[in-house]
Parts: sequence; structure tokens; C-alpha cells
Amino acid sequence: MYSDAPSGATISITGQSLLNQIGSILRLSFKATEVTQNSVVPLGIASMVFSGGCLNPQLIDGQIKILPKTHALKGISTPKIFSWDDVKNEYIPSPGIVQVDVINIGDLPVTNAVVTFPNQTDLKFMFGSGKVATVVPSTLQPGERGSATWYVKPLPVPAEISNQYDLALSCFEGASATFRQFINIKAAGSAVRLECSSDTIRVVKGAHVPDPAFVYGEILSAGNSTSPSGTVTIEWPPDLTLTSGNATEAFSALPTGQSQTMSLSFSYPTDQPAKDYTLKIAVDPSTGANDTCLVTLRIPELSGPVVTAACITAPANAHYDETKKSYDPLNITGKVFNTGTASSDTITARLTLAPSLALASGEMIQKTISAGLAAGDSADVSWVLNVALISCIGRTDTVRYSVFHNAVEIFSCTVSIQIPPRSNTPPEIRSKTPAQLDTLKAGSTQDFNVTVTDTDGDPISYNWYLNGVPVGSNQPTYSSLFGANGQQHVRCVVRDNCSEDSVEVSWIFFVSDLVTVEQLPGIADDFALVENYPNPFKPSTMIEFAIAATGQNIRLDILDVNGQVVRLLVNETLARGRYGIHFDALGLPGGIYFARLRCGSLQQIRSMYLLR
Repeated sequence: MYSDAPSGATISITGQSLLNQIGSILRLSFKATEVTQNSVVPLGIASMVFSGGCLNPQLIDGQIKILPKTHALKGISTPKIFSWDDVKNEYIPSPGIVQVDVINIGDLPVTNAVVTFPNQTDLKFMFGSGKVATVVPSTLQPGERGSATWYVKPLPVPAEISNQYDLALSCFEGASATFRQFINIKAAGSAVRLECSSDTIRVVKGAHVPDPAFVYGEILSAGNSTSPSGTVTIEWPPDLTLTSGNATEAFSALPTGQSQTMSLSFSYPTDQPAKDYTLKIAVDPSTGANDTCLVTLRIPELSGPVVTAACITAPANAHYDETKKSYDPLNITGKVFNTGTASSDTITARLTLAPSLALASGEMIQKTISAGLAAGDSADVSWVLNVALISCIGRTDTVRYSVFHNAVEIFSCTVSIQIPPRSNTPPEIRSKTPAQLDTLKAGSTQDFNVTVTDTDGDPISYNWYLNGVPVGSNQPTYSSLFGANGQQHVRCVVRDNCSEDSVEVSWIFFVSDLVTVEQLPGIADDFALVENYPNPFKPSTMIEFAIAATGQNIRLDILDVNGQVVRLLVNETLARGRYGIHFDALGLPGGIYFARLRCGSLQQIRSMYLLR
């Protein structure tokens, strides 16, 4: 029962059925639509209702697998036997018919089916049939049978052979199959076998070689007894001229396995497009069947010059000579070829260089490789280059190579050369100004200067910092007004453009307001720094000192426990006498400090303790 309902059907059955234990009372058939790929359709019976009886039905789910229609072929062959007739000295049948059947075993029609014989040496295809045979009819419906036919002549063999040939079957729709053809060839008695060959003609340096060309016919005693004698005849097209040998030559009877070769030479036209000439060689033994073979002389065209080139060879990496402080010269070589059949016209080559490369002395950017390059010859061209830009930064330079034939560019390529960096010596600071700076009066302007040399001659950069903050310009001199009291740090970092290595110089000094010096009564007999009072102190203390000489510069400063100047109290020339200064430690942390008095080479230091 078949239903068109898309989602199921209700089926009613009336009648009587006698079942003994287990049986089937319902069978359903379904019609599938065409699919393009394997499909699975689930089936199930939802329920069964009986108006009477004592049945206990079991509902079983199932599925139907729907397969797409396919193109498929099958080949069928029958063995073929060739027997030797000792009376006629030939095979029976000769030629023979080899026919195979082809069946469409698919679901769809197939068209233009063919069967291909493999390469072999024991059969000769006759009457224009080749290895490929067309299946007739050209269209096969599903289940329909066709056939493919060859006309073949077995070649004589001294001992019986049986071969199985793998035949390839295919059609326009893409279906394919392989099947085997069995052929048995009995041993031949007195028989000859003809094999043909010819020279291969090539163009060498603008001329055909060889000229004239030879054609060969080899008569082989191929049976298991002495072959018959006979004649060999050759036929050729009128454009060819026989230059040696005879159109017909006799051959004698030959023992089994021996052969005799007929050699003829022909001259041929050389001033025309490529052309093939077919020659026919026929052997006519005194007994037995004739045999023929065809041989082709292919004459290539003299096509003229064909100029080609290979890309230049160049060092992948330049080499820097540390002793000479320069790069070694770069040797560049190129090659051109004339693969044509005639001499070329003028061939030139030219380089296009990266700006950092230069020609060596005496070199030219464009060179003539050949005024006329013979067919089949090649020529070389070379240049020597120098690395013009010597840098401590590595880079990649390029060289473009162009070849011209009759001023027309016929080839170009570009190569890359890695230029490694030269060695680098960091810059050297020769001097700084001021050479030393400990203290500076608040409100003063101070100039700083560095003198730098670079043995490599690289550009120099100057980076100035004031208390860690970049200041100033890229110059060897920096100037600043210092108005605030406290410690100052001026630093200059010097680099060249070749590395991260740097050298630097710095000044660490103290800026403060100079306090008023009070001259005390009394006469000084010696250079002395008196202990301050009070000591310890908070936040100020009195410092007294004595000077025994007049006209000398007196410096009185306060140092922390690290020896850094934190205050400059006196920096002036004083007369002989006793002096006192009130030192206010406002802004300084508590701890131990030192008062240092200097006059020329004289120096005294006292310790002080600041309370907080």
C-alpha cells in the first residue's frame, strides 16, 4: 500500500486471519523521491487497533536507506589465442579481432565510453586502430551492453607467451573501471619481425643536426627456427632526398635471434616551419606474411635567437674588515644564454644600485655582454661594487639586474645583500667645566660644558638633566639660574647614534643664601674652628672661628654624615680676626652634621647634633 500523505497514513484492514503463535499480517511498500546523496528515512507504526480477536501485536520501528543514482560501468572480455600456421608461416587469425563487452551497471545513462589498451610490445594494431577503442553504441542506458573492438596482429615470438593486459574503461560522465584481457601467442616457426627507428634531429648553434638523418629498419629472426630470406622496401615523401642506401634491399635467412639492419640517410628541407615526415618500411619474406612499420622524421624549426638570463649571483652578506675599517668589495656576476637557433643581436646588462652602494673604480653601470651571441652559447658579465655608506647600523641593500636584447628589456631580477654594522667605539668625555663645584650662592647663574670626542666620527647627542628632569638642548653647553636653596644635581649623558652605550658626567653641589658674618672682639693668633654652642641645638646654633692671616678666601660649610654639602655659610675673603655666624638648620632632618672651615690648605671640622 502506498500513501502520498506527507506525515503519515491511517490504514484499515478487514477480514479474518489465523495465526499460529507468530506471523505477519501487514506489509507496506514505499516509493522514494530521487536524492543526490545517501539518505536515511525512519519508519514506525504508531498504533494498531483490532475490532476483535486476541492478538498481541509488537510494533517495530525501522528505517529505509535511499541511495542516489550513479554512473557505473563493467567490462567483460574473453581469452584470445593466436596459433602459428607452419604451412603459411603466419599466425591464425592474422589480423585477429579482440572484442570486449561493456555493460552499464549504473542507474543513469553513460555516453562516449572508451577502452584503452596498455603499452605492450607483442601486438601491432592494424587498419588504423590504436590503443583506444570507442564503445558502440555511444550511449548506454542502464543495463544496456555495448562493445569495443581492436584489429591486432601478433608479432612473432620464439616461445609461447600468455599475457594478461589491464584494460581501462571510462566514459564522459566520469565512471571508470579496469578489467583484464587474456591473450595467448603460440611460438612462431620460421618468421621475421620488423622494427623501425630514426635519428632525432635537433637544432645546435643555428643548424640542424644531424643532416642528413638516418632511418633504420631492423629485420629480426623472431621464430624458433631459421627465418626466411626476403626484401625490404622503403617509401618516403617527395620533400626528402635519399642520400645513401637503396630503396629496396635484400636480406638473407637468419638464425634464430639474429638480425640485419637496413640504414638509409635522407636530406630534408631546413628553411620551413617544423614539420613531420612519415616513411613506410615493408618487409617481404620469401615465405610467410609481410610486415610493415612507420617511422617519423621530425624537423624542428630554425626559430632564431632566444636570449634568456639567470639572476646575478652576489654575496648574501658584506664583510667588514676591522683592520682596514672598510667593507670588502662585492663581486657581482651574471650569465645570459642564447637557447635559440640563430645568433643574437647586441645584448647589454645594467645594474640599479641602492644609494649606499657604489661602483668600484673603472666600472660602468651598463655593460655590453655580447655584440652577437651564437646559438647555444652563453656569456658572463661581472661588476665590482663598494659599500659607500659605512655605518654602525646594519641594513639590507638591493641590486637590480636587467638584461636587454636590441635595447628591449627581456629579463630582470633583484637580489638583497645584508650589510652588517661596523664596530663602534663609544664617545669619550675629554673635559668638563667647571671641573669641580661644591656650593653655589642662591640667585647665581652657572654654565656647564663638556668636551667630547668620537673616534668613529659618529654624530653626538647631549642629554642634560637637572635633578633627574630633562633640560636644555642637544648642545655641549647648559646654563641655568639657581634660585632655591638645597642640593642640586646636573647631569649630562652623551651618546652616539650607533649603540645604547653612553658616557656621562655630573655635578652635585649645594645652593644656599650666604649668611652675614659677625666680627667678634679680640685678636686671632691661629686658624681655628670653635665648637658651636649650644650643641646639641634646635634649630639654630652659633659657630665661631678665627683667622690668623689676612686676604685669604674663607669657606665654611655644613656637611651631612655622607660628606655631602647641605649648607654653604661663608665663601668670601676675610681679614685676620675672630668671627661668628648664626646657623639656622631649618629644613634639615635631625642627626649628626659637621661644620667644615677651609682656608687654602688648612681645614678644621667640628661635629654638631641637631635635635628634632
